[in-house]
Amino acid sequence: MSHWKELFAEIVSTDVCCGCAACVLVCPHHVLDYDFSMEKPFQTDEQRPNSCSHGETGCEICALACPRLDHETGVWRWNWPQLEESLYGRTRRSDEVFGGYMQVLLARASDPKIVANAQDGGVGSAIILHGLATGALDGAVVSAFDGNQMTSPKLVTTPDEVLGTARSRYTYCATPLALRDAAAARLRKVAMVGVSCEISAAPKMAASGVRKWSNRIALTIGLMCSETFLPQPFLEQKIQGDYGVDMSKVEKINIKGKIVIDRSDGEQVNIPLDECRSLARDWGCPFCPDFSAEHADISLGGLGMEG
Repeated sequence: MSHWKELFAEIVSTDVCCGCAACVLVCPHHVLDYDFSMEKPFQTDEQRPNSCSHGETGCEICALACPRLDHETGVWRWNWPQLEESLYGRTRRSDEVFGGYMQVLLARASDPKIVANAQDGGVGSAIILHGLATGALDGAVVSAFDGNQMTSPKLVTTPDEVLGTARSRYTYCATPLALRDAAAARLRKVAMVGVSCEISAAPKMAASGVRKWSNRIALTIGLMCSETFLPQPFLEQKIQGDYGVDMSKVEKINIKGKIVIDRSDGEQVNIPLDECRSLARDWGCPFCPDFSAEHADISLGGLGMEG
């Protein structure tokens, strides 16, 4: 039986860990926590950071939840065939390069207020707002940001909160941690919005029997992603330092073959993408082949789209 010992040795200490924090979320003994500066989980017992007394006596829940650990063998292995069988009843065909999908659509929200607050087409916000209005959802876990564009997990339950947390960050956020707030509020129908590695944690928990948490997730909205940037080098050193952009005045950040910064005064700053590639995370992301968030109920992305 695998537990934190194998999870730490095979995933965390080797930099395979994506930082989704699913292991921290599900830990019933509260001995795992999340280092937001390092974007990794850690064992709170400083005397034995690479093992767990509860795991040694039979607890394996953290290993069951990890989307990058084969909990049966205790080694790093993609769980995709298992997840595909769980989600679709079959594994992918060779021509399904995005994973198993029903349709590929070009879409945009019809409400101008949603589009005005959106990253691209506002489809994700529109779906969540519709779910809240109809009772199909009673909340969503998303990434929120402060005035300096730093991100943190957040539970949203109102239209204003949904629109206030729209738009992409391009820095990592352990969104699943906000499910703890959903549990505290006794919400049962929650949408989870996240990049591919976070989204894969939801079916992994369901397939592995960690249903206390997976049963709360009524909808997964995946964000197409090829990598995320380190907050301090990207936001403070590059955007604010090299280009003199006050982060508190940033209205929107987008990537369209270049970094596009929209300021609240209407001015736009463009930064060549090549200048920022060295600022991407060099752990977690290099091990991920999943651009399209294949295990999400719906995946959204606007790469290359204008207008």
